[in-house]
Amino acid sequence: MHKQLDRLWAALAWGALFLSLSLLSNCNSKGSQVASNLEPSRHIAGLPAHVEPVAGKLSLYADFHDVHDEQLTLYLINATERAIELPLQDDDAFVKLEIQDPTGDKKWRRAQSHVYSGCGLSYRSRKLEAGHFQILQGWYPASGEETQLRYSIYGKLTVSSNSGVGRYQPVEQHRARYDRMAMQRADATKVSAVLFEGAGAALKGRPGELRRWALDRLAKLPREQADRIIDRLLAQPELPAKELAQTLEALQAVNAPRLSSYVTGLLNGATAQREAVLSELRFMPRIKDEAVLALLLRQAQQPNTPALSHIIDYVGGYRTAAVKTALQRIAIDQTFTESSRVRAQYQLEQWFGNQPVKLRFGPRGNHSDGHEAPVILEVAIINESDETLRFAYSRPTDILKMYVTISLSRTGDNRFVLPRKNVQWLTAPDPGSLTRVEIDAGEKHELQIAVMDYFELPKRADGAFESTSIWLSVALPGAQRVPDLSGGGAGINPVVR
Repeated sequence: MHKQLDRLWAALAWGALFLSLSLLSNCNSKGSQVASNLEPSRHIAGLPAHVEPVAGKLSLYADFHDVHDEQLTLYLINATERAIELPLQDDDAFVKLEIQDPTGDKKWRRAQSHVYSGCGLSYRSRKLEAGHFQILQGWYPASGEETQLRYSIYGKLTVSSNSGVGRYQPVEQHRARYDRMAMQRADATKVSAVLFEGAGAALKGRPGELRRWALDRLAKLPREQADRIIDRLLAQPELPAKELAQTLEALQAVNAPRLSSYVTGLLNGATAQREAVLSELRFMPRIKDEAVLALLLRQAQQPNTPALSHIIDYVGGYRTAAVKTALQRIAIDQTFTESSRVRAQYQLEQWFGNQPVKLRFGPRGNHSDGHEAPVILEVAIINESDETLRFAYSRPTDILKMYVTISLSRTGDNRFVLPRKNVQWLTAPDPGSLTRVEIDAGEKHELQIAVMDYFELPKRADGAFESTSIWLSVALPGAQRVPDLSGGGAGINPVVR
């Protein structure tokens, strides 16, 4: 279990760094046309004479006589007996202008779009105590078509104001029909219109963004409605990889048995989508169907199975005894390619490794300056057991095993770089030149290993080395256990100086 936790912490560390950078780069977005100058809340006794609270209720009053610089004053009044939390995005309380649809059902519809912030720091809440009110601002266009309008708060709070005469902009109303806020509430008709008819596409600056929102919504539609849309999507021969992933996730969310049937059909056939679907499945929760797993295991043990690498990657995560046996067999079966054998051994060590130690490692130097050949890895072996560990080795490869991968696509597909000829891992120590090690519980032993002593690293057309990742397994001498793929991978940028 410790290696999965270790990889989790490594992933969280990278995720935290990415999130921090994202926060810094996206913290200037504005959610709406509303100015960010939220005032402190005040007691109801301070309300203007013409603004009356609704006893026992939360209410929103729009003052159509108090308009300045396209901002109309609103009073959110908490006349209940309990405090409420007011969600905010950069001081915008998700207050949106609405108009009464002049045709059809006469329902009130949003006529103001919303742009969610990509900055997590934009989102917070403010407490509005019982018997207090909060002044808010609503967008009041200076130009546009005159009509009856009101304001509503969207999100966790749902409250609407009184109505009055004002203006709205038809273009903005149309934009509001296809923004992310609208797609979060879209019905099957709108989702279909976006995905198959291009509805709203002309309003979006980034291609595919609206479709992504529609696919997010697809996973939350009623099963029968979602199934019909999913069938149409999966029938498309060249669905983009990101959309295929979202479609499969939606199918798993609304109808998991149908996903099992669909995957079974792909495994038993030779459709063009087989490889693409198997690739995406690796990054989803495992299909909980014993028949599907049995079929996957049968195909994994056939050297000529199409998309074999994806199947090997996928089955490991089931972590059953049958999977362990299959991976062990593939790893030593010479009828499989060396690449497939290496992949099977990697998955075996990733999911079934059970050493009493874990590894911390990284290349000497920094990535931006390049890691000078032969790329020295500094390795710490940490004793995670409750006992003192004693062992000996004569070469780093007596206790360490290295994998080198090149990322091939956004989905994490990778190619294993094979070691140099005659390289052997986890060999028996030479009794004549032993390094004897004793590690107390919680302590560590440090050593170094040079990547290019064991691998001929690939180069690009311009002669520079490919960007690669290094993974290490550890196995202590004499321990009758599966080697443990320990810690996250380390990216390297090899250079020769």
